[in-house]
Amino acid sequence: LDSGEKIGAIPDQNGHYELKSPIGKHTLQAISADNYSKTTIPVTVTEGGGNKFDLVISGLDGKPRKYDKPITDKSDLLKPKTYKSERDTNQILALVKGTITKAEIHEPLSNANVCIYPKNGGVLCTISDQNGNYELKSPIGKHPLQVTHAKTKSHPRTQVTVKQGVINKRDMDISGLDTNPWDYSKPYVELAGFWKPINYINGADTIDQIPKKDQSGVYFYFPSPENSGKLSWRQNCNYCGTTYFRHIGEGVIEFQKRDIGCSAAGCSWNMDMARFIWKMLGEKVTSQVTNSGQTLELSLGNEKFVFQKIHDNTKQRNNDELFGNWSLMEAKYKGEKIGINKGAQVLFNMRNGGMGTRKQAIEYKDPTDCIDGVRYAYWYEDEDFISLINNNFSKRDVICKAKFPIYNVFSYFTAYGCNIKLDETRKTVTLEYEETLLLLQRI
Repeated sequence: LDSGEKIGAIPDQNGHYELKSPIGKHTLQAISADNYSKTTIPVTVTEGGGNKFDLVISGLDGKPRKYDKPITDKSDLLKPKTYKSERDTNQILALVKGTITKAEIHEPLSNANVCIYPKNGGVLCTISDQNGNYELKSPIGKHPLQVTHAKTKSHPRTQVTVKQGVINKRDMDISGLDTNPWDYSKPYVELAGFWKPINYINGADTIDQIPKKDQSGVYFYFPSPENSGKLSWRQNCNYCGTTYFRHIGEGVIEFQKRDIGCSAAGCSWNMDMARFIWKMLGEKVTSQVTNSGQTLELSLGNEKFVFQKIHDNTKQRNNDELFGNWSLMEAKYKGEKIGINKGAQVLFNMRNGGMGTRKQAIEYKDPTDCIDGVRYAYWYEDEDFISLINNNFSKRDVICKAKFPIYNVFSYFTAYGCNIKLDETRKTVTLEYEETLLLLQRI
């Protein structure tokens, strides 16, 4: 690799190999089993697959290696595999496997390079998975073994004895890594998404939250499966503060202790949920996802909040497909058709955000001065679902809400988000959540 580390794999009986590599420019080398012949080429590994590199080894006297019996199933990994050549008369491979963990906190370590250096030369390497597990095939005998990781210096080689006909298990603890607990989390894909409250249980009291669904919700988001996640708290038209959390295991979530708040200007509050979130900070909370992934329970002491999943957010993306001007053709709010002003338009574009950032934005254009120019930032939560937030809320908007029911539609989308449905011609789009919708036609 460009970092100086090595990863590797052993080809099958047909000469095919497969291994995982970081993207970037690296050197690829094929070495014969007897370490006598080799060939080296530069390679560029790109994201998204399609990285196919064939190599040809010369200097084998034109005599191909002869394999005794192809491996046909997983159980054959425990059986010795023998190949013969003019220079190496009898080489037997056996399975070596184990788990790599962080020594200080005894958590699994993923993406660690595990290499065995056979006594006859060469190197055999693999990478630990998200649970810290690795496995590779090695010649029998006593060989040096070394574990390296991008976040620490290479660890000294140790000896591993590989025996024939058995699983050779070797676990390793790696020290010297950054042990900040907020740098990692056990995968918890089911938790990711936007959730709305439906019930709150406090001791013997049960408080129905369904009437407050329009007012509040929580986002759980993982930047990657093994990183700590982010919890964003939402109160109607405002996004409140964000805190970090990590999944310890068995549904137990630990939240980072930090002050988060929320501006109440122009928004309706769900105080039951607000108090519960404040209590979670710095605590370990028990979670359970049920009902085929559609219901989430968070329990802390004698309190429990029950949420309903509104949508997933494991496929976040940006998309400029909607950019441009659209005529407003139809609008419904909770199933009831509402009047629209002639000439009303919706504009999708990019706008300047804070700290020099650029964000996708929706702007509502109307000939009536009162409501012309109201803006909403938006982003894709998954492939066909966007979330919105009002970016220029003011007292003027409060007055306009009372006069123009189109504001109710945008407020509803602000509370829940909406599905994006483009027709085949890409000239008509529907923004819709449940029975609230906007039908737009491209200008």
